[in-house]
Amino acid sequence: MSNYNELILPQQIKGFTYVESDFDNSEQSFDCFSLVLAFQTIDFLPIVDTDEIEIRIRKNDDTSIEYISNQDWNEYIGKEIKTFWKCINSQGYFDLFIFSIDSLTPTFSILSEGSSIKVIAR
Repeated sequence: MSNYNELILPQQIKGFTYVESDFDNSEQSFDCFSLVLAFQTIDFLPIVDTDEIEIRIRKNDDTSIEYISNQDWNEYIGKEIKTFWKCINSQGYFDLFIFSIDSLTPTFSILSEGSSIKVIAR
């Protein structure tokens, strides 16, 4: 598993984009959820066979990214990521990524479950 510290920290959150899940119709369930930071965009995708998270980090070359407005996440825009956790479950699968904004208390989580990505905000 890659070390993402130098790629993610410290950066401000510029916005969020997502593709709604075709597999799971529940609220906050996505085929892809992207966290747009100052210099990179982090794409979180489900690995269907294992329900793990695939992470793709790409440079923000396009300044015309269309952000999604969502009341659950708008409060995080402009804030800096303080720290994050890459979580591996008891069976050895990487299926949870947790972010902390402004403190060490977890702020929102990205979970791979049921062949989709779920976002849980506190």
